[in-house]
Amino acid sequence: MDSPDYFGIFAAVLFCLLVIWLFVKAFVEKSKKDRAREKFFKERREMDRLLEEDEVARRQVQARQEMRGQELFEANKDLIEKFFEIAERKVSIIDDYGDENWDALSKEIEVCRIKIYKRNGEDSGGWKDAWVSAKLDEAFREYHQAQKEKPSNGTEFKNLSRRDGRDFETLISKNLQENGFDVRGTPATGDQGADLIAKKDGRTIIIQAKRYQGAVGNKAVQEVIGAVHFYGGDEGWVITTSTFTPSAKALAQRSNIRLIDGRMLEMAPTVWTAG
Repeated sequence: MDSPDYFGIFAAVLFCLLVIWLFVKAFVEKSKKDRAREKFFKERREMDRLLEEDEVARRQVQARQEMRGQELFEANKDLIEKFFEIAERKVSIIDDYGDENWDALSKEIEVCRIKIYKRNGEDSGGWKDAWVSAKLDEAFREYHQAQKEKPSNGTEFKNLSRRDGRDFETLISKNLQENGFDVRGTPATGDQGADLIAKKDGRTIIIQAKRYQGAVGNKAVQEVIGAVHFYGGDEGWVITTSTFTPSAKALAQRSNIRLIDGRMLEMAPTVWTAG
């Protein structure tokens, strides 16, 4: 009788153990991967939940801030309307390059914001500064665009007694631009007798604006005569909300200077095309 093949038996047992070990190892690794995957998705769901809660909380905060901001605007309409008026005058000033003075807006926004806080007992800083400033900026730009699109009919030149000379220049500039003129300002100092320089159809017109209560005399006409030569203009205008003295009219006639008084201004826009 042949002896058992112990080596074969041992090899077979060893093979079976190896297969079992490989199976168990694969099972254990798969279980680890499954647990890791489950942990990952669980953490992901938790993170999504926290993010969603944060988003909801953020939106709630924003809604409260928006509500408070709107309350401040509603309670201070008079201040904001005054801000529109002041900022409009300052932004509309044309510089030497023919551009509007948008640098003035940020300062006026800050002044208006501080006045709103002071009136309502609010502290500055935080979200309010950014919200109120952005809202004032947005609202003013809409207002400014509406003012630019509003046609001029001469009535805006009435009741200018409460405004300064710069406001008068701004109104003249706006009217001229609406009637096809390219307009730029002159330096606030050293303007050589000119407030505005307007160009149209190849003509360069040197303008001096006088917001006067009394009649404008010779001096203004003389200054424009000099400014026409200084700036190389083709003609000169003196524009006033008032009237001109007889001597000013005589000098202007001899010097080919056009005089536009308050009565003529009320005929805008035809006054800008009449010779």
